[in-house]
Amino acid sequence: MAHKITGSLVVVLLLVLMPAAAQDQAVSVDSLYTQSGIEYGNGNYQESIRLMRLAASHQETISGPRSLEYAEIVDDLGFVLTDVQEYEEAEEKITLALTIRRELSSPDSLDLGDSFENLARLYARTGELERAEASFEEARVY
Repeated sequence: MAHKITGSLVVVLLLVLMPAAAQDQAVSVDSLYTQSGIEYGNGNYQESIRLMRLAASHQETISGPRSLEYAEIVDDLGFVLTDVQEYEEAEEKITLALTIRRELSSPDSLDLGDSFENLARLYARTGELERAEASFEEARVY
């Protein structure tokens, strides 16, 4: 659940620049995403996943499927899916986030390291130790 401050800052900036109807959606995304983190912290993983899916869907409507805001949510969704052993979907979400971040972030963005770290964690859990090690080495660069 990294980068809550960054996500909140982005929401504040979006609120300043967007029309009122879109502002309501952005606040909804931030609320859903924040609540998903609370649910995760309380061990309510399925509720956290449900809220993150909603937040991702709303964020995709606001900014499209290729935005850093969307990538942040789906990367965290992949993290939680790893915890509930939904490995195939977790890999799909984390890989999507990594792809978006590679396209849109600066080459030294810490967000890239987060995605590689999440992939390493996923691969370690699935016993794919060579892939885990390779992803961990990528994460260390950041």
